[in-house]
Amino acid sequence: LWFLLMTPEDETSGLWTQFYNPTRFKGKPSLMSWVCGDEAIEEEQKSDQEILERVMTNLRSMFPAIRNPDNVVISRWGQEEHVRGSYSFPVPGRDIYADAQDLSRRIAKIWFAGEATGNGWGTTNGAWKTGEDQALRMVEDLKEDV
Repeated sequence: LWFLLMTPEDETSGLWTQFYNPTRFKGKPSLMSWVCGDEAIEEEQKSDQEILERVMTNLRSMFPAIRNPDNVVISRWGQEEHVRGSYSFPVPGRDIYADAQDLSRRIAKIWFAGEATGNGWGTTNGAWKTGEDQALRMVEDLKEDV
């Protein structure tokens, strides 16, 4: 379930307004939110508490009775040395699905997963799904090796 908060045009427009509820995949109540582009770089400089407050303000504008989460995980992908905030996206003139299939090919005993290797490009659920799929393939391949 995806939902989007429409905000007035001001300095907070578009900040922490996209939400995804992956509860059915995770088996426990979960909610994700994110920002992109220059705003993501700026938000990464804030503390976890500051980010949580911004997110909860937006959630409470839609769901006034929502309580604070039991646990919060905030990633700062722009600060990750090997990632720098990148994710896959379609490029004119390329077939993103063929590219994803090429990236997902097993090499010897190395299996590849991640949002760039599936059909859910640019998404955490794409990464989650390909991780599950490759784990199942890995188990089957390892059974054959025994």
